Amino acid sequence: LKKVKRIRETLASVLNEGCPPKHKHNHIRNHSQFSWQASQNVNFRLRCRFAITVNAETNKLQYTLWDEGEPKVHYRDHFPIASKQINALMPLLLDNVESRPELRSGL
Repeated sequence: LKKVKRIRETLASVLNEGCPPKHKHNHIRNHSQFSWQASQNVNFRLRCRFAITVNAETNKLQYTLWDEGEPKVHYRDHFPIASKQINALMPLLLDNVESRPELRSGL
């Protein structure tokens, strides 16, 4: 609900007053013409950006998400909110990079 509120506030002028006269969507006059849909709890993200880092304990590669400049969350085999296709590729990519020194050496 916070996200919907933030979007409504950001787009308030368009949602309440409509688009500028020359805009292709100038027929939109109020937010009642929009509907808000909640995302699924899992597998909804179609794009993900990770760093690939080395786990200090296992020396294996892992995906790392950064938060405010610090590595915060590490994933090896899956990222629950990523699409099923991304999750299927995550371990395959790491396994292939790990098995090829020429790929791993720059990480």
